[in-house]
Amino acid sequence: MLEDDEAEDGSINFGESFIDPYSVSIERQRMNLDPERGRKYIYELLHGHDVQCYNIIRMYPPVYIQLCEKLKDDYQLKETDNVSIEESVAIFLNICAQNATQRYVGKIFGHSQETISRKFHEVLSALEKMAVDLLRPGPNELTQPHPRLQSNRNYWPYFKGFIGAIDGTHVPVTIAGKDSEKYWNRKSDTSINVLAICNMDMLFTYAYIGIPGSAHDAKVLALAMEGPHQFPTAPFGKYYLGDSGYPLRPGFLTPYRGERYHPSQYDGASPPSSYKEMFNKRHSSLRSVIERTFGVWKGKWRVLREKPRYNIHV
Repeated sequence: MLEDDEAEDGSINFGESFIDPYSVSIERQRMNLDPERGRKYIYELLHGHDVQCYNIIRMYPPVYIQLCEKLKDDYQLKETDNVSIEESVAIFLNICAQNATQRYVGKIFGHSQETISRKFHEVLSALEKMAVDLLRPGPNELTQPHPRLQSNRNYWPYFKGFIGAIDGTHVPVTIAGKDSEKYWNRKSDTSINVLAICNMDMLFTYAYIGIPGSAHDAKVLALAMEGPHQFPTAPFGKYYLGDSGYPLRPGFLTPYRGERYHPSQYDGASPPSSYKEMFNKRHSSLRSVIERTFGVWKGKWRVLREKPRYNIHV
């Protein structure tokens, strides 16, 4: 309580003690305090240790530079006043390699979340166009045997019609609501079932994406072959190797059912005791190239093996 004389002589200024919050003007601070941060980051990435560059964006500097040039020259990826093409591609690769949030990447490159999101989708659109050109068999790949196939006595001439291995793999997705039911797979997780074909060089030659994880591999294959997706049908006398989840039909060679097949079934056990087991063992060995390719693919890009922060369309 104030004494009367203290209040009268004005020794206490109530106007300075109590501030009206609505009368205060607060200056908004810019998200990007260093416009050159992204360019500095790219410079350190390209001129630093090659292994460090690979660990961050999963590419060595020469490959990264070639990718930027290809997206610019062939797929119309453009730069802006504040973000170069090299920055845009590095933003996209950083998110896919580390499954990083846009806020975190924005802090690294010195850009707002809106800019990071816009550049991510611009690069994604350009890469989608490039994938249409790259994910296809080579000129003679469906008719000529692979040199490594001919030089391997375990496979040649027994699999002389081999032109690739086919399989499906589950990629986690984030989806909610009633639509999520059909995306639950047998491991009680939401995913899409990605069908892919690769050659002996561990290069994808075809991919069919977007089918819910509850669908069986054979169902995904049927949908891929029915729709207008340019499925690379095997010529007469040629075939893809698939596991027992696929039907035995022209163009597809599957193992004998009811016999040992996977390599783990032969480890520490007796060798093949019949021509069916011998066939299955070599079939499994040759077909494993698609499983190794899936492993490298997911091991390189964390966004493919962890829950992504984007909707299923992206």
